[in-house]
Amino acid sequence: MNDMKLGDQLNLRQIFLKIPDLALPIIDCFQHLMRGPSSLSPGERELIYSYTSGLDGCHFCAFSHRHCAIGLGIPESVFSVPRDRIGAADLPAETRERLAFASSLHALERDSMSLTAPVLSNHPASAREDVVRVTAFTAFMNRVIDGLGAISPDAMHVIAGKSLAQFGYLQVRKDVESLINATGSHPTQRLDGLPSDWPGITSPLDATMAWLNAVTAQLLRQNSGISTQLRLDIRQAVLGSRKYPDDVNGTQQSRTERDDALLQFAVAVGTSKARSVADDFARLRGQGWTDRDIIDAVLIAAGAACSLRVTAGMDALANLT
Repeated sequence: MNDMKLGDQLNLRQIFLKIPDLALPIIDCFQHLMRGPSSLSPGERELIYSYTSGLDGCHFCAFSHRHCAIGLGIPESVFSVPRDRIGAADLPAETRERLAFASSLHALERDSMSLTAPVLSNHPASAREDVVRVTAFTAFMNRVIDGLGAISPDAMHVIAGKSLAQFGYLQVRKDVESLINATGSHPTQRLDGLPSDWPGITSPLDATMAWLNAVTAQLLRQNSGISTQLRLDIRQAVLGSRKYPDDVNGTQQSRTERDDALLQFAVAVGTSKARSVADDFARLRGQGWTDRDIIDAVLIAAGAACSLRVTAGMDALANLT
C-alpha cells in the first residue's frame, strides 16, 4: 500500500501513510476541532465542514462529512438545498447565520464578511471563533485532499461519514497508527513546539493557531528536497497574494524553471478551487521532484490557506461585542 504513488487514486489513509511525521497530529487536530469542547454541536461543525468543502469544490470532504453531519442530527433535507440558497434551509436561524459567515470567510470575501460578521454579534464569542477555526481547518484539508489527488468511491464516503458520526476521529487515529506501524515506521505522536497544555488550558482558537504554527515550523525546518527559500516562497506567495506573484517579499526572486514549476503548482493548490492534479504530478516528477517534495509543497500551501482564513476571520469579528 505504501508503494503507491501520487496519481494512483490514493484514499486519505494512504496519503497519511506517506506523512508518518504529520498524520497523527492532523487527526488529533480533527478530534480537537470537531469533537472537543465547543459552543457548536458536533453536527453543526460537520455541517460547516461539509458546506464549505462543497463551496471549495472538494467532493471528497463535502460528501463524507455530509453523511457524518446527518448521522449527528443535521436533517438530510438540508443537503438538498442549493448552496447559494442555504439561508432557506431547515435550520435554526443562528446556524444559517453562521453558515453565511463561513461562506464569505471561505471565499475571503471581505465585503461579504463585513455584512455577515455583524449578524453574529448576538452569538457567543466562542461560537464565532469556532466558526472561524472550523472553516479555516476545512480549507487546509480541502487543499491536502485535492492537492494530492485523493479519491474514494461515494459508497465508501457514506460508510466513512457514518463511522465518523459514531466513533469520532479517535478510531481513524487508531487505524492510521496501526497502518503506519505495519510499514515499520514510527508515527510522530506529537508535534514539537506545541504547548504542554494543548489543547486544554488555552482558548480553542489559540490552540488551533498553536497547532498550525507547529505544523508550519516543522515543514519549514525539516530535511526536504525543497530548499528552505523555496518553502518560504510558497508560503509567502499564498499568504501575500491570491495570484501567482512575480516577486515575493517585494524582492525579485531568482528561481530555476524547476523551482518555479513547483511554486506555481503549490500556489494554485493554495489559492484555487479543486482541480485535476494528475498531469501536474507527472510534469513535476519529470523535473526531478519526488512525491514527498510535492506533498510538502501542498502541506505548506494548505497551511498558508488556513492561516489566511484565521486572520481574516478574526479581523472581521474583532469589533463585535
